[in-house]
Amino acid sequence: MISAGTSIETHHKFMREAEALRFSFVQALNKVHVEQLSYTDDMNRNVDANATKKARVSAQNWQILQNFNFTIDDASTRLNRSFSAFFAVVGMDCSPERAYQICWEACLMMYVFKQLQREWHFMLRQRYIIVLLACSLLLSSFSIFSGLSEITQQHQTIERLQAADLIDRNEAQVKYGDPGSLAYYSFHLTYSPPSQLAFAALGERDIYPWKHRIRMLALEGQIYESDSQNAELAQAGKIDFVFVISALSPLLIILLFHDLYASERTSGRHDLLVTTAKYSPALWGARAVVRFAAILLCLMLPFIVGALLSDTPMSSIVLVSLSCLVYLSFWTMVSLWFGKKADSAPRVASGLIGLWVLLAFVLPILGDLVINQSVHSPKGGDIVLTQREAVNDAWDLPKATTMQAFTDTHPQYINHVSMQSEFEWKWYYAFQQVGDQTAATLSSDYRAAAARKYQLAGYVSLLSPPLLLQRYLTHMANTDALACV
Repeated sequence: MISAGTSIETHHKFMREAEALRFSFVQALNKVHVEQLSYTDDMNRNVDANATKKARVSAQNWQILQNFNFTIDDASTRLNRSFSAFFAVVGMDCSPERAYQICWEACLMMYVFKQLQREWHFMLRQRYIIVLLACSLLLSSFSIFSGLSEITQQHQTIERLQAADLIDRNEAQVKYGDPGSLAYYSFHLTYSPPSQLAFAALGERDIYPWKHRIRMLALEGQIYESDSQNAELAQAGKIDFVFVISALSPLLIILLFHDLYASERTSGRHDLLVTTAKYSPALWGARAVVRFAAILLCLMLPFIVGALLSDTPMSSIVLVSLSCLVYLSFWTMVSLWFGKKADSAPRVASGLIGLWVLLAFVLPILGDLVINQSVHSPKGGDIVLTQREAVNDAWDLPKATTMQAFTDTHPQYINHVSMQSEFEWKWYYAFQQVGDQTAATLSSDYRAAAARKYQLAGYVSLLSPPLLLQRYLTHMANTDALACV
């Protein structure tokens, strides 16, 4: 198919073919005039109107064009036909309906892209937005850097402890030959390595101990011993990515979207923009989408970089990104809803900040207070004290009493409890085990209370989206309370 206008050569060829077609048609009319019109009719053509009509060579008289029709097709048919010609030129073979759909989608995409491009350039000219986006990028980058540094230190600490533990154990094996002394003086390193996602959600790892060096003594007196660190710093916690997203990002969203409508109303441009816009929702939608995409990129880009550096599985990256996308979308919609009909931007910001403080801080703190008051839990110090009192009292108790308590829970050793001297290692380790048994009820209650508190905190998080996101991400990173207890 040849279409005029595609190139100068094609245009000239099209003109030549059109001229040849016109010449052939005129020659055909002349031939019909000669063969079908009699000499008498031709001479009398000007006598009257009927004679003139009879002598005129036309499609009606001579039927030169059998299917000639002057009816104009409707606009959609002509448009589909033009689309088919266009796609034939570019080498695509499709039906007119499909061609019309493709062109409509292309026009829509061009319109959307034009709106987004305009709003992007408009946003870049607003300095306070650039400053706000820069602060968002810096906060997110700092949180990721802090998390990666903490996790790197933990891995390095584990490697050093493993090397030192191996040296200590080898020295104890060389120095002590009997099993009792060897078990008493040998330490065993136990640790909980951080997950690949722990850099983004440190969770409770800065509160609960994640490494121990234990001996073959009463365990309850060792597992509740914490690492030596600054208690006030541990209470304050660290600024990780979860804190930035769950607690700080709503404030950034509020500052970015609270004046989307109110600023235009205050400056007197709102009605003009709505009137001149072809489609009013597209105007505000493009502006909101551009701002949301900008702050989402500033907050999530450092996380993605950190996740790639720490070899985080792609599935975890996608899940975290989707959860953050939903969370930020929630706060964006709330901000837009508050400011849609408002005339005062400071009033909108005050209301949104009050809602943020309520959901992010007041409700979680009140919920934590109520949970601690309603769920009673023994303290780790009480467990350690109970266990050590039982161990210390065993020195003054008859050895048969201690061995009886031990064999009640370990009957397989009932034939090996006889003692030949005043001190034997089997008696010593038996009353260590009895000390653990004495504190077992308190230890079980401690874990049950921790699980109950975690469950109740889940109900509170249904009223607090920031707390809900924090619980979800720490659970994914295996750094929540249940993983650390």
